[in-house]
Amino acid sequence: MERAGFVGMGITVESASGVVLDGLQKGFTVEHVYHAARVVQRHNIPCLWIFMLGGPCETQDTVQETLHFAEQFIRPKDVAFFNIGIRI
Repeated sequence: MERAGFVGMGITVESASGVVLDGLQKGFTVEHVYHAARVVQRHNIPCLWIFMLGGPCETQDTVQETLHFAEQFIRPKDVAFFNIGIRI
């Protein structure tokens, strides 16, 4: 990525909970989210992570799953946005 000229990347994962990703019908799994995080860690490129708390099927436990993921994978050079979903 660095050789290709990338200076940053952004990933809208929304959640690190499989239950919430299913509820959002994202089309990818929590395993894909963790795989993407491992790819990001292998490169020295800052990443913008975008999450949404309060989406379909969200509970205190699923919020904790996402926060645990963030603590584990978001590096000091990265930026994370945590948006609040609105249930209608």
